[in-house]
Order: sequence, then C-alpha cells, then structure tokens
Amino acid sequence: MFRFLEDVPNEISELGKGKIIYDDGNDAALIYEGTAAKLAYESYKALKEQGIKCKLINIFSIKPIDSELISKIADQVKGIVTIENHSVIGGLGGAVAEVLSKRNTHAKLSMVGVQDCFTESGKTSEVKSKYGLNVENVINHVKSIIE
Repeated sequence: MFRFLEDVPNEISELGKGKIIYDDGNDAALIYEGTAAKLAYESYKALKEQGIKCKLINIFSIKPIDSELISKIADQVKGIVTIENHSVIGGLGGAVAEVLSKRNTHAKLSMVGVQDCFTESGKTSEVKSKYGLNVENVINHVKSIIE
C-alpha cells in the first residue's frame, strides 16, 4: 500500500465513506482516490505554502460514493477540485458532479485529469505531466474557482 503521510494512521476505511486527511480551512477541497494520492498531497502542500487554506479528502471508493461527506464539504468551501489519475470522463469528478447536481447550492467544481483525448505511451511521470496531472495544473484549477 502506498503511504505518503507518515502521521496518518494506517486505517481501513469503511466502504463508501471518505476521510478528511487535512483540514486547514475553507478556500478549497482537494478530493482524490487511489493512486492520485501523491499528486493530491503534493498539491495540497504547494497550495498551503501559497496561503490557500484547503481540505484534503480521500474518497476511497467511487461506488458507493460518500454523498454525505461531499455535500458537507460543498457547503463549507468556495471550490472543489477532484484529482483523477486518468480521464476526467466517468471517474471521481463525474461522481462528485452527480452528488452536487442534486443540491440547490454548492461550491464550484473543477476536475483535474486527462481531458477527452487519446494519449501516448512514455515514461509515466512525463505522460501524466503532459496531460495535466501535475501540481501546477491543480494549483491553477484551485485558483480559477476560488478567485
């Protein structure tokens, strides 16, 4: 299991329940799952260094999704950015959008991930960066929805 935070206890999450990993304020929430953890954490740290107060949330499972937690967060923050490890189509961002669409009001939503295109092969880090799976892109998404 990939562990990027040594101060987070090794817990087994309940299926369909997310977890707030860090809560420094209500500017934005970064929501991730699975292998997007490293990018989410690095982005969270970079935003914190810039004075942007974020929540970092591990959603653990897309189906079932933690609608209750997402709704609660949507009432607290200016914007939500989902961080995918692949295409933005049919993933975490879409699932979060479905939860938010059932609400009258909510935070703005932006999705970081590969847009609707065919990608190429190569070194994983280079391919991810080329298609927007990088800290700079997450920061840009956050800033665009909270300003």
